[in-house]
Amino acid sequence: MRQSYPNTEIIVVVDSGSEELASVLRKDLPSNVFVILSTGHGLSEARNTGVARATGDIIAQIDDDAVAAETWIEKLVCNYQDSKVTAVGGRVDPIWPASKPKWVSERLYWIVGCSYTGTAQTRRAVRNVLGANMSYRKDIRILGLMRFRSALGMNAAERWSMACDETDFFINLSRLIPGAQIILDPDAIVRHYVSKGKLSLSYFLRRAFSEGLSKAIISRDYGFASLTEERNYVRGTFRELLCHDRRKATGFSNLIFELPRALVLAAVICATVLGFVIGHLRGYD
Repeated sequence: MRQSYPNTEIIVVVDSGSEELASVLRKDLPSNVFVILSTGHGLSEARNTGVARATGDIIAQIDDDAVAAETWIEKLVCNYQDSKVTAVGGRVDPIWPASKPKWVSERLYWIVGCSYTGTAQTRRAVRNVLGANMSYRKDIRILGLMRFRSALGMNAAERWSMACDETDFFINLSRLIPGAQIILDPDAIVRHYVSKGKLSLSYFLRRAFSEGLSKAIISRDYGFASLTEERNYVRGTFRELLCHDRRKATGFSNLIFELPRALVLAAVICATVLGFVIGHLRGYD
């Protein structure tokens, strides 16, 4: 509501079955904010419902636990002056409940839905952008042939909540519109709240395992070449584990600080790979 870009339409999508919450929000929010019920359960169906309701030329989507900078929409929209640009995302910075746990490496910020080490620091074309800070043209080709895939979207009702529906969406977008550019503009900033419940090793490992399951589906559907960014990330992580932390840990105090981060980073990579392997063996859909 405080965006510097004036011509916006705000839609709040409430998960299916939460009529009471929707009613409360309609009473509490201004009348120019549209509160609607999702046509299904989970994140993907909420996104699809919002897209179907939106009337603007550009769709911008944000998570319910995130806060946009006041220039967020303005920074996204300026990229669309280039007709080849079909989608734009931005940087997602974490808001920690207190201080960041020392064992959380910036390489693992993706676990909590934020920009991580390896994310582009300057404006450039990318395969996909983060779901908490993404936008794309409301093109008839996209609306008619594409949806966020519920099998890959987060869903609190599922034991293993998947987490790659935006990756799948943007890969499909590039296939559907050859030559389309997906841009990451770090100047378009969203800040993402990190709940205390996510700051545990068990959550990190569960989330990593689900990521592996999801990436197995992506790999099976689009080929192993579609995971180039993930392979680069893993190589960079191994370099950090084998070299960076050892160089920094020259003293005993540094070793105490760096060792937990290195161990958690290694455990998360192992959990992700395990999920990927099991996903391929069991054929998750």
